[in-house]
Amino acid sequence: MSPIPEATVAVWAPYDSDPCPSPGDVQFRDVVVFTRDGAGGNPLAVIEFGEVPANLWQRTAAAIGYSETVFVEPGDTAVVHIYTPGRRIPFAGHPLVGTAAVLGRHTTSIRYDVGTARVDHDADMTRITLTSDGDVRSAAPPEFGVAAWIVEMPLPYLVVEAADVDVVARLDAQAVAGLGEVYVWAWEVPDEVVRSRFFAPGVGVEEDAATGSAAVALARTRPEEEGRVVIHQGEEMGRPSQIQLAWSGTEVSIGGHVTDLGLGSVRLD
Repeated sequence: MSPIPEATVAVWAPYDSDPCPSPGDVQFRDVVVFTRDGAGGNPLAVIEFGEVPANLWQRTAAAIGYSETVFVEPGDTAVVHIYTPGRRIPFAGHPLVGTAAVLGRHTTSIRYDVGTARVDHDADMTRITLTSDGDVRSAAPPEFGVAAWIVEMPLPYLVVEAADVDVVARLDAQAVAGLGEVYVWAWEVPDEVVRSRFFAPGVGVEEDAATGSAAVALARTRPEEEGRVVIHQGEEMGRPSQIQLAWSGTEVSIGGHVTDLGLGSVRLD
C-alpha cells in the first residue's frame, strides 16, 4: 500500500480547497491509520488548531464519532490535543502516527499532553518513538486470560494475555464489562505476530480497530529487554489493521501505513 504522497503532506493545508460549506459545518482531514494490505485500519480526524473554538472540541469529536479526533498546532514540534467521543485523553498512538503522516517530513516530533514522540518516515510507513515509563504491575487475570498486567499509559490499561487467538476472537463487550480499558492478546505466530483487541467503553470507544497506546503497553509487559512484533487487530470489526511494534527498555516505537481519504465534514447542530 502506498503512503500518503509527500506532495500532499509536506505542507499543512487541509482547508485550502473549499471553505466550510456552512457556519455549522466543520471540515477535517480524514485519514485511516495502521491499514493492512490496503484495507481496514483505524479512522482519524485531524483538525488544524484555530479552526474550531476550544470549547467545541469535545462536541466536534463526538459528532465525528471516530475513536479519536486530533486538534493540531503544526510546526517542527507539533502539538496535539486528542479527544475520543467521550473525553480528552492524555496519550493515544494512532492519532500521533496519523498526524505525523499528515504533517509530513518537516515535523520531526509531536508533543502530546504527557510527553513528546520522535517522528520518522520510512519508505512506506510512518513511525513514532517515545519513552513509556509508567508503572507496570501484575494483576489477577480475568477468566479468559492466562496472565495480566496493569500498565499506566497514563490511563490504566489492563493488558491480558489469552491462551490462543480463538479466545481473543470470541470476546465481546459483555465479557470485558467492568474491566476498564482492556487490551487482550494472544500469539498468532509465536514470538512474531500478535492478535489483539482493545475495549475502552469508559472513554466512549466500545472497541477500537487499531490501538497504538495499547501496543506500547504490551511492549512494557514483555520480559525481553529488546524486541519487535507485528500486531494484527480489528478483524472482528471488519477493519483488519497492522501495527509494527519495537522496543528497547522503556523506549518504544509504533509504526504503520496511513491512507489519506481527503476532506470530511461534520455539522455541529
